[in-house]
Amino acid sequence: MGQESYIANAAPSMGGQVFNTRDFAPEARVQAWGGAVRSLHFSMAFDAHAETQFSAAFKSVATEDFRLVSFEEEGCSFRRDEEHIRDDPSTDIEFMTPLSGCCDVEQFGVRATCYTGQFVLFDASSQFNIVQPKQMSALMFKVSRREVDRRLSDIEASCGRIFPCVAGLPRLAVDLLCSINREIDSLSPVEFRASCAHFLDILAMSVNYGADTDAKFTLVREATFRRIKSFMRENSFDSELTTRKISHCLGLSERYVQALFQESGTTVRAFLMDLRLGRARDMLSGALHRRKSITQIAFECGFSSSAYFSTKFRESMEMTPTQYREMFS
Repeated sequence: MGQESYIANAAPSMGGQVFNTRDFAPEARVQAWGGAVRSLHFSMAFDAHAETQFSAAFKSVATEDFRLVSFEEEGCSFRRDEEHIRDDPSTDIEFMTPLSGCCDVEQFGVRATCYTGQFVLFDASSQFNIVQPKQMSALMFKVSRREVDRRLSDIEASCGRIFPCVAGLPRLAVDLLCSINREIDSLSPVEFRASCAHFLDILAMSVNYGADTDAKFTLVREATFRRIKSFMRENSFDSELTTRKISHCLGLSERYVQALFQESGTTVRAFLMDLRLGRARDMLSGALHRRKSITQIAFECGFSSSAYFSTKFRESMEMTPTQYREMFS
């Protein structure tokens, strides 16, 4: 059954869709729901915990920059990995808050459980996992990155992070989204866009000024940064190691990786160069590598040529690799 058949079953509502797996035979429900969900979000893997007893439904309304979805589904899981990102390089941001039940979420190496009274943000440009152990109902709000970038200076720092929404601005934001969903049939497209923009403004304020979780999240960023540096140390010999490759291997966005290095006062390229030059110094000064040529050491340290290695080594040490080696003869 193709994706077109799922859309054909959708009833219009301000340009939106409604969908219910009860419209399909039991053996076709999982496949139908997986295709329908991907049509709302982006490319990702879907698995249901029960093949024949599975049931789910959603109502979706969308404009160019905003999509609001209310849904209910049985236990299932979603996964967006590197292959999905290559096939569908979406950069949208998604907000989700459970109305009943809970889900386990993971992004940027952070694992947590999101319960009723909390919300979580996801970045579609990086890998993530969502596991719903049992039935859950929730609201999901999908927004283009350009709308988020206007309001949040560091969206990656907020994605994968669990926010409480039982009081203050977070509660106000979620209450507004629930009100929009409740009144959706009486809103015009212009009113819907304006209401969504107000929700996003309040949400951004609550995320920007969520001081209660700042200290905890700082620890998460530090742990992620340590993981990145450890990966780079283990793979510094790879001459094709780039920010893009590091990000993909670790399930992070390039901008997030770059931001972590900038906060520490350096860059990915500078840190990688320091690693390679440090490894080269160890090899040049050690008896174990005495028989290796300068060219061989250059390649084993991740340099693309011996000439480039010699240039960077001299810039760093104010002597050639050969002169440095002779100091330990």
